[in-house]
Amino acid sequence: GCTTGRLARNVIREPGEEAAQPSEPVRVKEIAPAPAFTQRSAEEMELAKFSPSSALDRMRIRETRKTLSEREMDYRVGADDVLEISVFEWEMNQETRTLALTVSKSGAVAMPVLGTIQVAGKSVEQIQSFISKELETRNLIANPRVAVVVKEHRSRRVSAIGAVNLPGIYALQENATTLTDFLALAGGPAADAASVAYILKPNADSTGEPQKIAVDLDELFKTRRNELDAALAGGEVVYVPVAPQVFVYGSVLQPGSISLKKPTTFLEALALAGGFQDNADTARVRLNRKLRGVREQSLYINVDRLENGKEQDPY
Repeated sequence: GCTTGRLARNVIREPGEEAAQPSEPVRVKEIAPAPAFTQRSAEEMELAKFSPSSALDRMRIRETRKTLSEREMDYRVGADDVLEISVFEWEMNQETRTLALTVSKSGAVAMPVLGTIQVAGKSVEQIQSFISKELETRNLIANPRVAVVVKEHRSRRVSAIGAVNLPGIYALQENATTLTDFLALAGGPAADAASVAYILKPNADSTGEPQKIAVDLDELFKTRRNELDAALAGGEVVYVPVAPQVFVYGSVLQPGSISLKKPTTFLEALALAGGFQDNADTARVRLNRKLRGVREQSLYINVDRLENGKEQDPY
């Protein structure tokens, strides 16, 4: 944030370096579309913090969290999972070895003697019990000893794309997980990540358009409120965009780009650029910004009036 009083004006020059010409203007230009922040007082911003999550997003986050009740339950097998099934009596008689079976899209596997059996939606214990019962009911084996394990988890896949450290497709090994736990699997947000994550969920009504949920990562990580942490159950895409940037150039000590990870005021951006050089014209600092990413707007700002509280510091 920006401290009170004048912004730093110390000039650091290498030996033999010429001083910049006097009255060189300072320019702040947005080089990537940024959220259209309204001009609010610091108190208002503290009480009504800008958040990319709308009321609808927060309602949808609460809806997803209903699936977390299944998190503590045994894993439910689904299509594309690979099951390893062994029958001890068969192995003793060398009739067959341990079977590695991929669950079909219809949720079934094909076993010797028993044929096709439905396994989707069942736990490994339920599948094991079903196979044992079928072998005994059909008088194939008395008191069979059956073992079933999930060799490869493939049915509940979630993709991580965008500004994360380890983008890719991840297979969940539980019925549901939280967004924070999933981002940890993906290495966390990258250094240039924005403070929002978008969850794209398959649309249940088959319209072809995925349901999009915006999650405020800054608020989630700082408050650690569970109700802000969306649940994932497979099929989602988690997209973390790169943070929008502003570029500060002219008579500042550290010109360059600045990532907007949170609502940032004009004075804060200048402070992040190191403050002014001695020759800066602080009465006419130009701000170039694009409105809705299309039309460019230029504003001239008197920094002295901002610092004295005579004008509002814009976001």
